[in-house]
Amino acid sequence: MRTAALSLILAVSLAACSAERPLKAAPIVRASPDLDLVVREVVFIGAQAQDPDGEVASFAWSLVAAPDPSATQLTPKGRKGEVLELKTGGIPGHYVLSVTATDDDELVSEPDFVNLTLRPEGADLELVCVDGCHSLPGRLQANELSDLAVEVQPGSALGLTWTAQLARDPRDPFLDEPTLGSRLSGRTVRVPRVARPASLVVTALASGGAQAQLVIDVLNSVDEPPQIALEWSQPGQPAVGAQAPKVLPGDALWVSARVSDPNGDEVACVFPEVDGLPAERRVGNDSCRITIYPLAGGTLSVLASATTTEPLATIEAAPLAIEISGFEVEADGPALEAVAIDPWGRIMAVGVLPVFHVYLDGRRDSYVSGLSEGSAVAISNGGVQTLGFAGWASTGSWSPFDFGAGAQQSNLGWGVAVAPPTQTRAMAAGTNGRVFAATDRGIAFWDGTGSLQQWLPEEGLDLRTIAVGPDVSWGGGGLVWYAVGNEIHCQTSEDAASWTTEAAVGTVPGPAVTAIGAGSTSLPDLWVGTGDAGGAPGEGGLWLFRDAFDWAVVQPRMDEGEMFFTQLGAVRSIAVEGQGLYAGDVWVVVGESLARVSRAQTNAGERGAEALELFRIGADVVPRSVAVANGAARTVVVASSRGLVTAP
Repeated sequence: MRTAALSLILAVSLAACSAERPLKAAPIVRASPDLDLVVREVVFIGAQAQDPDGEVASFAWSLVAAPDPSATQLTPKGRKGEVLELKTGGIPGHYVLSVTATDDDELVSEPDFVNLTLRPEGADLELVCVDGCHSLPGRLQANELSDLAVEVQPGSALGLTWTAQLARDPRDPFLDEPTLGSRLSGRTVRVPRVARPASLVVTALASGGAQAQLVIDVLNSVDEPPQIALEWSQPGQPAVGAQAPKVLPGDALWVSARVSDPNGDEVACVFPEVDGLPAERRVGNDSCRITIYPLAGGTLSVLASATTTEPLATIEAAPLAIEISGFEVEADGPALEAVAIDPWGRIMAVGVLPVFHVYLDGRRDSYVSGLSEGSAVAISNGGVQTLGFAGWASTGSWSPFDFGAGAQQSNLGWGVAVAPPTQTRAMAAGTNGRVFAATDRGIAFWDGTGSLQQWLPEEGLDLRTIAVGPDVSWGGGGLVWYAVGNEIHCQTSEDAASWTTEAAVGTVPGPAVTAIGAGSTSLPDLWVGTGDAGGAPGEGGLWLFRDAFDWAVVQPRMDEGEMFFTQLGAVRSIAVEGQGLYAGDVWVVVGESLARVSRAQTNAGERGAEALELFRIGADVVPRSVAVANGAARTVVVASSRGLVTAP
């Protein structure tokens, strides 16, 4: 059974991104022309639509009138329901159908209508394209003037009146009309050039009133260039308009090209190298979408083009500019070895001397004041040397301390001695004011109420680094991770009374473990840094162990790891973003570089692991430690040889 052809294909015009986003517009739908056919059981009717500021998501069909509505059945076909299968029950008469289109903003078009006339059997004529049409029910791919052969079935073409009309887009610059020529069993039709898709309607009318009609889709003869507009977004977020959020170096940015072609051709996108800033780019399965990781502050300019292949037509998109917040180095800042951020966003750092610095509202003080009871901040430089700490001491005041030489410093007293003297290599803050220190004799911990204790499971237990998190222990606080040589251990509670010597989880190959970082509850990654004391290139790197907590058995685990930055040297410091758009991303000081691994969602919908080296802090700025906080505002700070480095 012959089907009715699709009607005129309209061009889709996409509005480019602008500073002020206009109101959304509903789509416009057009159904196929009215049909006059010999009665049949099934008729196919098509529709197409355009959406000025998005994409058409679906079509909906309705029966307005029919000789016997109860005998009809409507079934949408095609990917979006753009073709209707109408079962008529073989009943002749007049049918009226309507179609609407809904776009990706859930806006619905005004309806368009189709009049279908089914004539009784006995006076049946049918037109068939026997030469020149490339597909049924009639589609013409013409690059210039084309001749079609149309025959009438059954019977002779004698005594018939023929017409040929071209339903064209009003924007088509070519105005020639089709012409008819004689043929024994029908007619030849010369189809003129078209710049936009059109519909050719050929009609044969018998003297007794019988009529046959053939509708042929005419695709473009003169190709117009496609249309393209660029927009960008962050993982899991809608496209960015005028109010762009703060973007830092290493943040994953999705850049999408919204493309269409006025002629309905297939369109491919090309993204050249990013202009204006050093950046990494990743291409997925969708050629019209890439992920960009800027590596420095400034204006990032993204370019793209859209191309059709048959025939070739290319257009460049307007450049897309994205502002990246760079890092700022403290003016005349002291040399710093380690940095941390307390729960209220105050930045604390230890100097080389050592001197303990607190940064409040951009002002640097060398003392601790105005902090609240019950909080604690621990800072680490990756286990290389002694670090500082601020906590609520038994004397009722905030005091930084340093275990460095195995005894307390006179100007950094904690008020509680550790016996026997120990050397602290790293510290980590827990919940409820707890602090844990990795020492050369075991783990020292401050319980947040003024009590300093030690866990000494065996003589000579030498710990190089320690980390706390995520909180998966239902009231017991976070997991406590630490390293003994190359062996990773984990206690499943912050309560030392429940700790056991049977806490080994896995071993990391290569040089000694120098730093550990723990992910969030929703993304419980374990990050392990390795390297030698000198930090020589090629003798260290960063390991990622995904899903480091098994919820089924409520135990930590270390599956096969992934390694990054093996060419840079020893890992000195690890900071994991715990929440926000970039939860799970890790900032790393490795060798003399600041680096980052992105765990943002990829084009394929998975959590990625893209390694990025960020060298652009400053020519003479050597990073030593990094910290990140995701409270009311996202904060990233770096302790460096030139003072505090901040992302404003």
